[in-house]
Formats: sequence, C-alpha cells, structure tokens
Amino acid sequence: MKKDFYRVGITVVLVDGDSVFSNGIRQNGMMLAKLLKLAGHEVSILNFVKNNPMTKFPWDINEYKTINIFEQPDYPKNLDVLIHLQTASNESETLMWKQINPGLKIITYQCGNNYINDMEDILFKPRTNHNTLAKIDTAIDAVWYVPQQKFNNHDYYKILLRRNPKAIPFVWDPMFIDEHVRLTSQASPEKNTHYDNEGFAKRVSMFEPNINVVKYSMPCILATEQAYRKRPDLISFMYASNTNKLVDINLFKSMMNQLDIVKDGKAQFTSRYPIVHYLESRTDIVISHQWGNPLNYLYLDVMYLGYPLVHNAELIADLGYYYEGFNLDDAADQIINAAENHDKNLEQYKKDSLEKIFRYMPENKKLQEEYTMLLHSLFDEELENSMNWNLDWKTNLYNRE
Repeated sequence: MKKDFYRVGITVVLVDGDSVFSNGIRQNGMMLAKLLKLAGHEVSILNFVKNNPMTKFPWDINEYKTINIFEQPDYPKNLDVLIHLQTASNESETLMWKQINPGLKIITYQCGNNYINDMEDILFKPRTNHNTLAKIDTAIDAVWYVPQQKFNNHDYYKILLRRNPKAIPFVWDPMFIDEHVRLTSQASPEKNTHYDNEGFAKRVSMFEPNINVVKYSMPCILATEQAYRKRPDLISFMYASNTNKLVDINLFKSMMNQLDIVKDGKAQFTSRYPIVHYLESRTDIVISHQWGNPLNYLYLDVMYLGYPLVHNAELIADLGYYYEGFNLDDAADQIINAAENHDKNLEQYKKDSLEKIFRYMPENKKLQEEYTMLLHSLFDEELENSMNWNLDWKTNLYNRE
C-alpha cells in the first residue's frame, strides 16, 4: 500500500575514528539519505558495529536519527523499509525483523562489482572472503544495485539472490568534496583547490586504486606515455598515485623503465593521497581508465572542481574528454586535446559539467520522484510489474516508453 512518506533505515558500519571520506560506500549512504529526506521521507542511519562503535558522527543526528542496532536490535519495527547498504543481509535477522514487523520491506543494495570481487577471491584468494561460508539471504524483498554494475552483475544477482534486481539511479552530492576543499583551504589558505591554469605544459595524474582488474593504472600510464611521445612539449610530468607497491614488482618495474617519460625523469610513482591535495599540488589533467565500472564519484568530484577528466566511462560519455574502451592512442589524443584547449574553454566546461552532473544530485526533483516510485513499487505489485526499469544513462531516470 502506497504511503505519502516512508520510514527508511540505511545501514552503515562505522567504528570510532573512521573517516566517512575514506570509503565511497560510506559516502553513498549519506548521499542516499539526503536524497530520500529531500523527497519527503523519514530517514534513520543504523550503525551495525558492536565493538567500539562511532559515537560522534559527521552528520547532524537530529536531522538523521542515528542508532546502534546492537543497542536497539528491534529498531526495524519502526521502519517501512530497511536498506542494507554497507552491510550484508542475514536471513535469520531478516526473518526476525519481519516477524516483529510483517510490513517491513528489506532491500540489499549492492554498491561494488561483486562478480569481479567474488571471481578474484575464488580464483586468486587475495582476500579472506575466499574462506567465508556465506549463506545467501533469500528472505529479502528486493535487490538494488548501482547502474555501473549492470553489465557484469545483473544476472549474477538475479540467479544467486533469486530476485529481479534493479539498477537504480546514481546519486552524487558535493558534500564530501566540498568538505575536503574546506579542510584543505583551512590548512593552507594560499592554495587554490579548484582548477587553475598552471601554464602551457601540463601535469597528468591518475588515481586508480590498483587493487583489482577493474581500476588499474597501466592503461592510464601508457596513454600518458603516448601523449608524451606525440607532444613532449605539452606534458611536463606524470604522477601515478596508488602505485608505490607496484614498483616493487619486477614486471611492472621493467615495463616502466621502457617508457620515455620515465627515462626523461618526468614520472613519479606515489602512495595514496587525499584527492583534493593531489589535485591542488600535482595535477592539471586527470586520466582515468575502468573496465566494467563506468561511473565513479571520483569522476564527478574532479569535474565539479573544474579539472579536465580524460576517461573511458561510457555512462558519462557526454562529460569530460571521452575515449572508448582500451583505445589508448585515442586516450593520448584526448590528453593532448585537454592540454591544448581546456584553459580556453574552462568556463564553458564548468557550466556544462555542472548542468549535466545535476542529473545525479539529491536536489533534482525528478530523481527524488524516481526514488519515491522505487519505494512505492515495494508495496505495489501492479506498479512493480508495469514499470520499465531500464535506466537512461543520459538522464539517470527510468525510460517511460
């Protein structure tokens, strides 16, 4: 039965001392909470930490009621919808909560590339997950996942979780990048954290985490090398963050030593740094590459601050400087394009970026309506069966045809 508003709980896992800025899924929870609240729903944050739970939160607990599930294990009796965002649902808990609240709808919201992660854990055992005997929760009511995971994961979820999964509209808000900018500016008032023309030759940076095959720096490095070979006058330096562990691997080291940009002493392989600091101190152009993950907060953060983003993310092909797939020669040409033309077109770039990025923002009324419809569909079988649940990436809304 449809309601004017729903009481929604969103799960997080935060211990004392955690930073909400360090993990995209933590940011996802608060961005979703903001959107649902702006859409008129009542939102609670449920922290699923038993030992050393966070007590001082980076949000207003009067605005977003925040409780610890271990202190109030029956809290879901107060909810219409529970969204497992940062947690995995547990069937015994699901059944218990449904017993005390028969009208409760429980959603598993998948934010990562589970197919790739599970495949690597099974084949290569990089994480302890390969030793986990996990029971799949078949008592949940719905499976939602971020749209960039459709290619790998739609049928993976459908068959394993025994539900018809939905790619749901992406949500992004500048609240976290703005906070990073504020803290950086507070520490160093003389620094300009937004893009600023630093001269003719450009510094190229990359931020791939290099923890699995989805986001790996090698394509970015090779595209930058190719741009440097074509136009060495335009590329002053290459910074490859999150690569400090890779340089100890002989195969990686030997490949890097073949590159002109390395031989000429114009490359540095560094550890992880906060993105705003890295942008402000070392970056004129950001190069990115993904394989099966064509949407990312990083992309939107970078463009929001006015930096040129060279990328192959097809779900934002209308933003930044786009190249397809593994066409690294084209990526090199886009680096050159950004180096030659970004400064001349900066104001238009910022205007276009902000207009298009609005399709992901909580203030977008159409986006609010989509999420309210998603909540309605949990309680309305006719609506659930009659809707076209295919997302249009250009609008971030469901197709109405």
